[in-house]
Amino acid sequence: MKTNATERPFGRTSDGREVRAFVLTQRDGMQAEFIEFGASLTSLKVLVGDRLRELCLGCDSLADYEAQAASLGAVVGRCANRTAYGRLHVDGATHQLDINLGEHHLHGGAEGFGKQVWSGQLRVDHRGPSVRFVYLSPAGQSGYPGNLEITVDYTLDENGRLWMEYRALCDAPTAVNVTNHAYFNLGDDECVDCKDHVVMVRADRYVATDDDRVPSGQLPSVDGTPLDLRSPRRIRGDLESDHPLIHQGSGYDHTLVFSDEGDGVREVAHVESPDGLLRMTLATDQPSLQLYTGNFLEGTPGPAGHIYGVNAGICLEAQGLPDASKHPGFPSIIIRPGELYQQRTIYRFEV
Repeated sequence: MKTNATERPFGRTSDGREVRAFVLTQRDGMQAEFIEFGASLTSLKVLVGDRLRELCLGCDSLADYEAQAASLGAVVGRCANRTAYGRLHVDGATHQLDINLGEHHLHGGAEGFGKQVWSGQLRVDHRGPSVRFVYLSPAGQSGYPGNLEITVDYTLDENGRLWMEYRALCDAPTAVNVTNHAYFNLGDDECVDCKDHVVMVRADRYVATDDDRVPSGQLPSVDGTPLDLRSPRRIRGDLESDHPLIHQGSGYDHTLVFSDEGDGVREVAHVESPDGLLRMTLATDQPSLQLYTGNFLEGTPGPAGHIYGVNAGICLEAQGLPDASKHPGFPSIIIRPGELYQQRTIYRFEV
């Protein structure tokens, strides 16, 4: 099989905008597909034995992507995760963001990056086939100050790695904290949920939240809780437990703060398929990840008329700490004109 990159029409949005799909293929058969809507990862296939195994949750049609509320495979922002009451603090000023989750702001609001049509273009990269998506977020979109130009490059290399590399520039002080919201299910065709996946995350603290899942500013230890995943374990028992932390999020829906606070890219987590044939390793330069087990996926459209159920996939969303503008102890998510926001996250797949 040859390394290649192709593009094709995918559909038109409800307001008539054309959306294209881009397919990246490596020599070993690994294949990833992306669309301009949300700069979304729609499919990721790896050769396991003599069959390609689909590892990502996705939809068949653009209409389904527009309708679903799970942010399947999308880049979410400007700020991923929850911002309490939509209040963003920048240099002493408070900006009111779009409210789209109860009383709070989630994943950039109703006009967030995951709902926008980006501009995609295949690109040359020495590591392998690659595509670049660019989006200009205007000042005031979802309440955020300043114009922001954001770029994400997706690249497949010959070592089974999917690179996600983000850059952003602004013309006024603003906040940026983006991530990709891909849902993974590493099992075979008979695996309908993520409960028997084996998970390890090198995190010794987590972001404490209130009943609305917004951060309190505290970073308790994971010791003695289901969030202590420093040793690999199958998550079914914890998902089905009545522990208050699991009950609060209806499953795993927690920001885990890495033990190693280094600035560079380092391996921080891995997930193994229920049959033990596949491992996914996450490396990132971010300080935390959101571990989410698809607790509210029920009714989400999938391929070929399939409807996803609860826990159909697991997300490991590398990002900065949520709602950081309110909590001085959290790493800053504010950027200013002349500063370059950068983020690098790498998923590696081993059979």
